Amino acid sequence: MNFGLTFRWAIYFLRPLPGPTEQSTRIPVFTGMTLALYLLLAQAQYDPLKIPSSFKPAHTDITLKDGDRKRDLPIRVYLPESKKPQPIVIFSHGLGGARTNNAYLGNHFAARGYVVVFTQHIGSDESVWQGVPM
Repeated sequence: MNFGLTFRWAIYFLRPLPGPTEQSTRIPVFTGMTLALYLLLAQAQYDPLKIPSSFKPAHTDITLKDGDRKRDLPIRVYLPESKKPQPIVIFSHGLGGARTNNAYLGNHFAARGYVVVFTQHIGSDESVWQGVPM
């Protein structure tokens, strides 16, 4: 949690404003303190990894056919709750990975309204590790 930005805003709002009387500086200082407290509480309550309790993870495994190259392209699609058009995240695994890896990322983005497509690259997927003694 980064309190640096909030602290700078709090200092900005707490500084006295120029004015002819003390009364004119009390209201902005009080408002600034209230705003600073609100910002601190808002940051403390936000958890970027928290998935809404109403979200039920759903994914679909699909195998696309590439007729020109005569090969399959396995994908896994994580779907958000909304049925309206949504932005898309495409995830490509590294060497030895698969479309089934990193499900936490698929669920994370889908819970926030993204359609997430995990590809699997035959030949550089988990098959490179199969049969290799460790």
